[in-house]
Amino acid sequence: MSKDSQDDLSSLVGQEMSRGDSLPATLQWRAARLFMAACVLLSGLAGLLLLASAHAAEPLGGLVPPVLALLTTFASLAMLWKLPAHRGPSATVILMGLAMATALSLAVSRQLGLNAASLGIMGLMVALGTGMIGLGAGLALFGLGLAVLGGLASAELGGWIQAGAEPIGLTARLLTQLLLLVAGLVVGLGTAKLIRRAMQEVNERHARFRHLLNMAADWYWEMDRQFRFTHLAEHNAGASGLSLGERLGRAPWEIEHLGLSDEELDAHRADLESHRPFRGLVMRRTAEDGTLRYVSVSGEPRFDAKGNFRGYWGVGRDVTDEVQTEQAMVATETRYRELFRRSPSPLVLHRWGRVMDANPAAMAMFGYTQRSSMIGQDLFSHYEPGDEERARQRAAKIEALPVGAMLPMTEFRLRTLSRRRRQVQATSVRVDAATGPATLSFFIDQTETSRAQEALRRSEALLSHLFATSPDVVTLTETVSGRYVMVNKTYESMSGYSADEVLGRTAEEVGIWQDPGDRERLLEALRQQGRVSEMSATFVNRRGQAIPMLLSAAPFVMDGVSYLVVNGRDVSDTERTRLVHAAILENASIGIALTRDQRFVQANRLVEEMFGWPAGGLIGQPGSVVWPGAEEYDAIGRELGPRLAAGEQVEAERLMRRRDGSRFLCRLLARAVDPNHPSRGGTIWILEDVTERRRVEAALAQAKDEAQAANRA
Repeated sequence: MSKDSQDDLSSLVGQEMSRGDSLPATLQWRAARLFMAACVLLSGLAGLLLLASAHAAEPLGGLVPPVLALLTTFASLAMLWKLPAHRGPSATVILMGLAMATALSLAVSRQLGLNAASLGIMGLMVALGTGMIGLGAGLALFGLGLAVLGGLASAELGGWIQAGAEPIGLTARLLTQLLLLVAGLVVGLGTAKLIRRAMQEVNERHARFRHLLNMAADWYWEMDRQFRFTHLAEHNAGASGLSLGERLGRAPWEIEHLGLSDEELDAHRADLESHRPFRGLVMRRTAEDGTLRYVSVSGEPRFDAKGNFRGYWGVGRDVTDEVQTEQAMVATETRYRELFRRSPSPLVLHRWGRVMDANPAAMAMFGYTQRSSMIGQDLFSHYEPGDEERARQRAAKIEALPVGAMLPMTEFRLRTLSRRRRQVQATSVRVDAATGPATLSFFIDQTETSRAQEALRRSEALLSHLFATSPDVVTLTETVSGRYVMVNKTYESMSGYSADEVLGRTAEEVGIWQDPGDRERLLEALRQQGRVSEMSATFVNRRGQAIPMLLSAAPFVMDGVSYLVVNGRDVSDTERTRLVHAAILENASIGIALTRDQRFVQANRLVEEMFGWPAGGLIGQPGSVVWPGAEEYDAIGRELGPRLAAGEQVEAERLMRRRDGSRFLCRLLARAVDPNHPSRGGTIWILEDVTERRRVEAALAQAKDEAQAANRA
């Protein structure tokens, strides 16, 4: 028997379930080949013995029995060499028939009739045919045996066979042969029944095995000694991701798209060649629909009873869902860890207050610089007395709750590692951690918010106080409608109207503006510049008195509504003072000017006439326009600047230039308004044209000198 046949018989895939009383086809073929081999040996030996014992008196020289025996031998050899496996049962029946024919020819050739001992082989053939092939074959052989016995009995009665004087009559001998034939059929039926019972048990075991195999794996495979796939059985077609034709007869490294990298395939080949078992070898394959599939393959080496290696067998499973689920879990865990780490909210994972994990935000809030130093600490030891006991009670409550339960937000007072106090809001949720259920606490640090709220309250109180006590008029109106929302006490004193009388009314309804166009100018300036500073306007109080005001305004939006804050200063006294100063300035007998940032801000009539400028023409002009040139202007700055900054009053006479370019001698008297900021505060200049005076003085001095010289003469 070939080794391939042995391998086939060992394969769980190759074994077929038996049907009826017959053996499975594989076992039938094995039994048939065994019977053929026995026929070669026994028939050949019998043919030689019969040939040697043949008598010339026998029909045809006694050659018929040995020829039939040798024919059986050669037929068996031919069947062993060329006969297909599916022809095994029919060929076996033919050989059994030839064996019975040989027994018949011997009984006839040697005139033994029913006395021939060779007739006993017919019962054996009936038993073997019934047991090996089935009841049909056994009955056919039994019928053939009956025909042989009947023919021999008829031949003896007709005198064609001279069996000689026998102590036992024909009937007894016929019954004896029939009994042997029936015994063979009975033995064959009993053997078939035993085989059927054994096959049923085998079928049940195979069915249970296949059922368990289908539950545990998606396909079963086998390899031969050269690691070539010999058997493949898939529970669901295509479950392995490769067709049977791509694998049968090939080793794993000969298959394209196996799903292993070069390194993994080399390691797998090393395992196979070392006859080592392997478990859970994951391969990545692309299915026919283009989707990526993952399969897990496991296998063990097979050895025969003598320890000789016979190949591998194993199973495979489609683990795509498991791998994708694991990948999704890993990705979810990674995202969770990343969110946990990057969350700006402090997060602490703990069990009964014992810290298991904390994110950087929590470490910073509690004052820890290293995560390892915080893990294992008692979280509640950072709570203020009173709050600590409350926190422990909440921890005991949530420890008894199922995963997913959450406690409401509660405020606590904490102490950091450096003993700094913090005000927080905390909530906790029950989560499933790697070591079992735990508590994840979320913290919202309200320390800065509380401080900001307290600062806001203080600011609001301060602003409210400033609003109420400000010496300036402060009003809050709606930008669109102009209705008053708030007014301070100064407004009430200035206007003569109480707050209750103006709130909810517009400025036009109250009649506070002497010129309603001033409010339009204010709004237009706000639209163009965004804010207004020191705009002159005139209000009218309840008694009809005009009050000059200097206004500043800025808009703001609150709750989607635009408001306008106006700050007004009563400049009645300032205006009177300004008028007095203007009158003094205009009626002074000397020139007076004010410069700021090196430009003329004010100049009286005498200064403008002195330098040849029209009324108001000098205002805004740079200081250099009254000097002969840039060098003289820079020189006077270097000379007088330090002294003015020192707060000194300086006096000098210099040549200066009129608008028409002519020059004159001018006496200068100057002083800084604010010595600390002479440029921004400005400088007061008193200017006097002394050209004529100096000419007269020079003429008088000359006349005096001439008179004295004449007297001496």
